[in-house]
Amino acid sequence: MRFLHLKDGPVSRDNAQQRPAGQGEMPLPELLEAATALEAGVVEFDAYDGDVFDALAQSLDYLSGRVVAA
Repeated sequence: MRFLHLKDGPVSRDNAQQRPAGQGEMPLPELLEAATALEAGVVEFDAYDGDVFDALAQSLDYLSGRVVAA
């Protein structure tokens, strides 16, 4: 897997409940561990009930210590 599209939140179809990476119910540590040849990741919010730029910054903070470049 070279590219990974990440979203977090409750495991549901309610896009308004999406959360910054690491703050939801998705098993992100396990997914990232399985992505051994990861070149790039994308964090996306279809909808967010707060400041999306703050949520992106929180996601980057969470992921920056977990993603190791190949």
